[in-house]
Amino acid sequence: HTVDLEKAEKALKKAMELLPNDEKIRVNLGFLYLRRINTPESRKLAEEQFLYVLENINPNSKYAKFYLEAMKKGKF
Repeated sequence: HTVDLEKAEKALKKAMELLPNDEKIRVNLGFLYLRRINTPESRKLAEEQFLYVLENINPNSKYAKFYLEAMKKGKF
């Protein structure tokens, strides 16, 4: 599974290089960090992606808001 996670992370990072303001790419990368890797460092990276979406791409992103709220409530 670790190899698959690394491949997924690499692919999402490459996609983000090509489309830095794509909401779906950033939310999916944040979700990968949050749910699949889930270390203190990856949780910070996830939060950064969700905040970036809300602050720079779509302040009404329901997914970024949902994951941030869930993190605050300790659900992830």
